Amino acid sequence: MSGKLLLLDLDGVVALECDPPIVARREILRLHRSLDRLTRGLGERVVVVTHRSRAEAWRILKAVGVTPDELAGVRAAEDLLIAGLSLGALPTVLRHGLRKSLILPGLAREMSVLPRDVAFIDDVERNIDDLLSHGIGLGIHVPSHLDEGGEGYVSFDLDDAVAAFEAWRDSGEVGRRVAPAGVARAVEGWSRTGLCTTAQGDHLFNRARRIARRVRVALQPGAERPTS
Repeated sequence: MSGKLLLLDLDGVVALECDPPIVARREILRLHRSLDRLTRGLGERVVVVTHRSRAEAWRILKAVGVTPDELAGVRAAEDLLIAGLSLGALPTVLRHGLRKSLILPGLAREMSVLPRDVAFIDDVERNIDDLLSHGIGLGIHVPSHLDEGGEGYVSFDLDDAVAAFEAWRDSGEVGRRVAPAGVARAVEGWSRTGLCTTAQGDHLFNRARRIARRVRVALQPGAERPTS
């Protein structure tokens, strides 16, 4: 273990929530047969950072086959909010939502790493920009969307992400940005989880976030919307 830390987004990197017609009803799809290459094969600590609630995140991780012993932790929406409040960043939270960089100072202290030793995989470029602007070493911006025909989806090859991480780890570079090529895939049996988190996601904390988002957009048309 080299003392690096890998942060993984959940939606778009580990799993993908899809609606008809790609599936019969809303369902969480597994994007990779196994995440072992990242969670075990790299020999580094891995933390999932998501805008979903902690309960939702763990349900999804369980459905896609990721066990708690594979991760150094999960940082969910509640943790981002607490981190923002502890940093005195309430105005930033109100204006921009729960940016994932809010978790970085506390996580770096807890894991005994510098921001330059952190790599981050996310499918939203704004999230990549956010973390890179706070001094992380590597941002991997992966594709994740439904294909144009609506019969499959576009994701990324896990080997490409592994190769990008290993090349960066050996280089010591800070602020590197990598964008793996998209890979078109059909919905296959191994990707089906049968999980829908809509009901579990309808709780007080998420309702409050949705209200705050609507208020923020109404008051500040240029404000950024929270992303997974």
